[in-house]
Amino acid sequence: MDHNLYLQSLFAFIDQSPTAFHVAANATATLEQAGFQRLHEADSWQELASGNYYVLRNDAGLIAFTYPGETAEPRPLRMAGAHTDSPGLRVKPQPMQLHQGCLQLGVEVYGGALLAPWFDRNLSLAGRVGWCALDGDLRSSLLDCRRPLAIIPSLAIHLDREANNGHALNKQTDLVPLLGLSGEGSPLSFIDWLKAELLAQSPQLPVETVLDFDLFLYETQALTRIGLSGELISGSRLDNQLSCHALVHGLIQAKDRQPSLV
Repeated sequence: MDHNLYLQSLFAFIDQSPTAFHVAANATATLEQAGFQRLHEADSWQELASGNYYVLRNDAGLIAFTYPGETAEPRPLRMAGAHTDSPGLRVKPQPMQLHQGCLQLGVEVYGGALLAPWFDRNLSLAGRVGWCALDGDLRSSLLDCRRPLAIIPSLAIHLDREANNGHALNKQTDLVPLLGLSGEGSPLSFIDWLKAELLAQSPQLPVETVLDFDLFLYETQALTRIGLSGELISGSRLDNQLSCHALVHGLIQAKDRQPSLV
């Protein structure tokens, strides 16, 4: 693939993959366009024909492989791996909080995240939402708000004179995103807001009740080329979506169809 085309593909992949669920969905779409067929773990694979396959688990884990069929001699299997998730801030089950007239969102640190870069960024929400349909079926949908909804503001320097002297961050009290202003009444129902957001993005969904969610905050700024000659890449989730993208395209474009798995 041409260098510039590859970078365009990489940038689009990461910008459209704010969570592990979106990484798996976008990688799956790429594999299917290349002729890979989905297998289900509950099915029997005893008589699997030669071909290209993938397996999806929990909407976030993906295994793709090329299978040459039965051969007289054992053949080595080339394997490589990467993680689809990225360190970040995960929304708590009961997230809405009111404090001093401010509406805040309860979050917890997910993975080995660097905390300082989350301050003073435009943050949005994305992930997976489970819901009950009008006919009683249980379903789930991916959600990506794709607009700034929250911010974790830094305290003004004259209110925290030690901010530049190795100030330790408290995950519970410092990492509380601000969603907006509110009176001192009951917090907005997050479940009700999620239902309205789902229907706004996909009006055709027969959503009766939102049951659960697995949501993460992410920075809205798109991946960017920087440097005097544009030789550097700056952006969120490069760890480890860059590797996921490379493995999927490497598996598809491999010239020698050796048994391979990612």
